[in-house]
Amino acid sequence: MTTVLLGGLGTTTRMWEQQFGVLDDAVALDLPGHGTAPDPDGAVSIESIARDVLDAVPDRFAFVGMSIGGAVGMWLGANAPERIVRLLLVCSGAKLGDRDEYYARAAHVREHGTAPLVDGARERWFTPRFRDDPRVDTILDDLCGISRAGYAACAEAVGDWDFREQVRQIAVPALVVYGRDDPVTPPDVRAQLAHLPSVEIAGAHLACVESPDEFNHHLRSSA
Repeated sequence: MTTVLLGGLGTTTRMWEQQFGVLDDAVALDLPGHGTAPDPDGAVSIESIARDVLDAVPDRFAFVGMSIGGAVGMWLGANAPERIVRLLLVCSGAKLGDRDEYYARAAHVREHGTAPLVDGARERWFTPRFRDDPRVDTILDDLCGISRAGYAACAEAVGDWDFREQVRQIAVPALVVYGRDDPVTPPDVRAQLAHLPSVEIAGAHLACVESPDEFNHHLRSSA
């Protein structure tokens, strides 16, 4: 059975390098305009990304999604349960942050690119003890290489995302993984998914990068 991995806003498939050896049948996908994926042709939504995933992967599959990728997983679990075996939702929520803030960030990236986001991403994505690790620079180098159009369109998709009324329609087994120090998933965001089983591991928003052993334990258990 295939396991699909989809990362967060501003990351590429390289964020999963420490997970590739855990599952023999893992397939990592990039968000629109991220990594090797082409720029989107028009607006992007969580639903449009989810439908692209369904088109890219045949038959049924397990799905692991981080942040915006987790939002895609929620949509899939509620709207295409016949295609999804199980979900691992990582550092995500049914509503993430403020719409205006994401739209303002999108506008800033369209004008200035993603390089000005690096310092803030370093602080949100990783805890202080890990920020000087070489793996961090790899992730942040990828952030700098993401297209303006791709990042901005996906940022607006996150801003528009609000699944709080539909989240209980997820009809497949799901496990939520949080980073202990993740500023993107404060208590009010976690409460949105309180009806689902959850675990907490060390790290901030990219806890799967910072704490691969803990994360991979849950990845294997849910595979």
